[in-house]
Amino acid sequence: MKAIVSDPSLVAYCGLYCGACGSYLRDRCPGCHENAKATWCKVRSCCIEHAYKSCADCKDFANVQACRKYNNIISKLFGLIFRSNRAACIAQISALGIDGHAEAMAKVGRQSIRRGAAHQSFILGKDEVTPFDSDDPEMNAAIARARETMQVFLKAFERPKRNQRAFLLKVRFEHEGRFEHIWFADLNLGVNPPRGVVANKPELPTLKFMSQTEFSPSAITDWMFVEGGYLVGGFTTRLIYARMSPVERKAEEAALPYKIREQKL
Repeated sequence: MKAIVSDPSLVAYCGLYCGACGSYLRDRCPGCHENAKATWCKVRSCCIEHAYKSCADCKDFANVQACRKYNNIISKLFGLIFRSNRAACIAQISALGIDGHAEAMAKVGRQSIRRGAAHQSFILGKDEVTPFDSDDPEMNAAIARARETMQVFLKAFERPKRNQRAFLLKVRFEHEGRFEHIWFADLNLGVNPPRGVVANKPELPTLKFMSQTEFSPSAITDWMFVEGGYLVGGFTTRLIYARMSPVERKAEEAALPYKIREQKL
């Protein structure tokens, strides 16, 4: 595994630092600039087209949050799941330059400047992602409630209304005694076993970010979708949110691509 070092060429166009990304460190990805397969990334394509080193060079938007390519529903959800603040990364590049940003991120060993609070992604027993004890009664109750109401998700997924979007499932994986709960997007539930795209950057070596992966329905631990701008489901997410301090919660509310309110299912 590679060591985390300061390298300006590893600063992604969106501000993330590939030099601290697990996929890069494990030789699974060459980094944003060298990854010719990343044609799906509109931010990358835009920066290449305009010969920008990063979005910090953009003259069209003083604030990247106003750019629809940069700040869309998918990027917001991914930022939420990864606890990532890419806009803060761009601001740091503007202040310190590419070299300074690379040095700062390498020093703390992080791919992104984090939001003030943890959120959806968690690995049991891992401090850097939101740890939960396997005997946590509240978390186990949240998972049980998600499983009890799974039909609500399936009904909406099969025939979504115009104001329903962002259908995700969280699935539990295990490898050599380690457990990880991963959000899946782009779901295909019409095959056996069902499949989806890994939407968290996993730490388990058996999983790969953004890859199509099969999963067992019995391993589902949560579900969510957005309806009319409000979160539906997301039982583990709601528990994490409830455990935040008032300051953390306020910061999270400002960054969420949806609103959280009490639900009755």
